[in-house]
Amino acid sequence: MKSFITNTLNHLSIYVYSIIFVFLCIGVFSISNFKFFPSLLLFFIVLIIAYTLLVRFKPLQNQTLQFLKNFSVPENTQKMVIYFLIIITPIFIVYHWYVLGGIPTIRGYGSHNSFYIYQLRNSVTKAGTFVNYMYSFETKAILPFLIMYLYKTKSKLFYPILIIGSAYGLSLVMKSIIISILLPVGIYCVFDRKFVTAAIVLLITVLGLFMLTFCANPALRGGDTYQPNGKNIEMQQPTSVFTSANNSFKGLKNRVIYIPGKTVAYWFLCIPKHAPFLHGDGYKPIAKIKGRPFHDYSTELYQYVYPTWYAQGFRGTVNCASFMYDYANFGNWGMVLSGMVLAILFYAMYLLNRYNLAASTSMNVIHYLMISSSSLTTMMLSGGWGLFLALFMLTKDKLEEKVEA
Repeated sequence: MKSFITNTLNHLSIYVYSIIFVFLCIGVFSISNFKFFPSLLLFFIVLIIAYTLLVRFKPLQNQTLQFLKNFSVPENTQKMVIYFLIIITPIFIVYHWYVLGGIPTIRGYGSHNSFYIYQLRNSVTKAGTFVNYMYSFETKAILPFLIMYLYKTKSKLFYPILIIGSAYGLSLVMKSIIISILLPVGIYCVFDRKFVTAAIVLLITVLGLFMLTFCANPALRGGDTYQPNGKNIEMQQPTSVFTSANNSFKGLKNRVIYIPGKTVAYWFLCIPKHAPFLHGDGYKPIAKIKGRPFHDYSTELYQYVYPTWYAQGFRGTVNCASFMYDYANFGNWGMVLSGMVLAILFYAMYLLNRYNLAASTSMNVIHYLMISSSSLTTMMLSGGWGLFLALFMLTKDKLEEKVEA
C-alpha cells in the first residue's frame, strides 16, 4: 500500500493536471459545446504519449537521478544565499509598501468603493519593473522557500519569517498570495507528520482568506458605493452573512470548475476571429529576435472577453491555460508543441519526486494548479517557479533524506 501511494505521488504532476484538464473541458463545453474539443484532445493525447515514453526510458532516469545524487553546492555558498534572502526580504517588503503608498489591505478596509479596491489590487503589480519582479519572486519563490527551509532546518527564525511572510501576503488584498506563500510549508509539515504546525499554518491561511474576503467586498461590511469612471452610484446595502457565505461558495465553485475552462473557450472564440495567430510574437524572446512588437493576449483580449467591464473603465487580464499561449502563436501546431513541453516538465517533476518526494511535492503543487491559468514561460521565469527549483537544487541536501533511485 505504501509503495502504491509513493508511486502515485511520484506521478502527482500528471494526475493533478489531468483533473485540471477535465475541469477545463467542462468550462469549454459550457460555452462552446464540443466545437474546440479536437484541439484540446490533440494537446492532451500528445502530452500523455510523450510523458509515458519518457517515463519508460530508464537510462535517462538513472542518469538524471545519479546527477541529482552527486550534485552539491558548498555549504558556505548555501549559507550566504540563505542569509542574503533573510536580510533582503523584510527590506523589500517595507520598500514595496512605501512604493504603494501604504499597505493596500488597510487602505481597502478604509473604503466602501469596490472599484477603488479593484484599483488597489491592480496597483500591486504596477509599481515598476524591478518591484514587480521582486514581488513575484518573493511571493512565489523566496518566502515560500525560506519558510519551508527554516522549518526543516529547525531554525529559530522559522516563526519570525512565517509571521513576516503571512503579514506581507495578507497586506496585498489578493487572496492567492497568502496561499502561495504558506501552502508549501503546510504540505511539508504533513509529510513530516508535524500536524500541530500544519494546523497553525492552515489556521493563518483560513483566517487570512476570511479577512481578505471582507476587505475586497464592501457589501459585507456596510455597503458598496462602486464608482467606476467617477460615476456616483447609490449605496448598495450589505448582505447577510448567510447570503455572503453562499455567494462566496458559488464564486469559489465557479472559479475552480468553470471559469478557467470558460476562459479557454473565450480565447478560442477570439483567435483568430478578433486577434490573429502571432507566429512567435507572443513570446518576448522570439519577438525581440524577429524585431517585432511583443503581444500579450492575456491583456489584449480583455476588451473582447469582458466588453461591459472594459467600457466601464476596467483594464484587467484574461490569464489562460498555458497551452492556449502556444495555440495563440501557432494554432494546432502550438497544441502539439505545448503537449511535448509540458510532458518534459512533468517528467522532470517525476524525477524530482523520486529523488525527494516531500520537498518536491511541497514546492510544486501550487504551480501545477497555476498552469490552468498562466503562461508556462511566465511561471518559470518571472513567476518564480524556476527560482524556486534553483533554490531547491542549491539546498537539496538539507531539505530531506533522498528517496532511493
